[in-house]
Amino acid sequence: MRIALALWLLRGAPLPARVLWALEHGCSGVALHEMMMLEQAGPRVEAATLMREHGMSVTYHPNLQSAVAGDDTLDMARVEAVCDEVLAWHGMCGGVRACAIDPLRPNAEGLAAALELNATALRRLAARLQPAGIRVGIENSIGRFGDADELAALAEYAQVPGLGLLLDAGHANVTAHRAGESITAYVQRATLPILEVHLSDNGGAKDDHHALGTGTLDLPALLEALHTKGVATHLTVEVCPNIAAQHYTADIHNPAEIAVMEQSLRVLQGEVVS
Repeated sequence: MRIALALWLLRGAPLPARVLWALEHGCSGVALHEMMMLEQAGPRVEAATLMREHGMSVTYHPNLQSAVAGDDTLDMARVEAVCDEVLAWHGMCGGVRACAIDPLRPNAEGLAAALELNATALRRLAARLQPAGIRVGIENSIGRFGDADELAALAEYAQVPGLGLLLDAGHANVTAHRAGESITAYVQRATLPILEVHLSDNGGAKDDHHALGTGTLDLPALLEALHTKGVATHLTVEVCPNIAAQHYTADIHNPAEIAVMEQSLRVLQGEVVS
């Protein structure tokens, strides 16, 4: 398994310097976000060159919520722009291995509308990205599309060949606590192939994005369950300095902020090595 970093949660330096920070802290992969669209062309190319030269594995995680109109229609121009962006990185960095979206409108009334909205987005992503060899997936949520059965129902409805799962361990920890089950049982019940794992910790009540080792997520059990299931994928650290205060990103030059990233990487590296 590769240890990766959610690159969008770092700030305080140009994009290439953030890639170097990940490399210097033992990461062999990075996860990108559509906010990278805001980066200028030069730093994007330089960052992608670093990824390619160091053999980093790359995934992409677009948030298409902004493409959903109030009437639950999808702004397809926005979806196409995201596809263009993923394909651009695919060409620059030596390959994007997977692209997975958050469930769209998971808390909206009406399961049928939510199924159709997500299926529309996933079908278009698959049509554009799969011919280039990029896997397409969806992230487990908290609530609707958080349970394995609901995700399987979405896969059945969408009919996207090879549809995978971005397993968000923080979300899974909350869902498992609410159901009174273990994280092992949650992973065992997942029917979609796991393309990537986002790692953060919490107390089991809400998605806190705390540093690994500070909450109730049983990381050793999670890793063992993935191993038993035969999953070999990105383990992407996705922690925040203080999400309750809407403090999402860490300045790589601020020791107090970046400590949550460094601690989480140390914990994960210790578990993977052991």
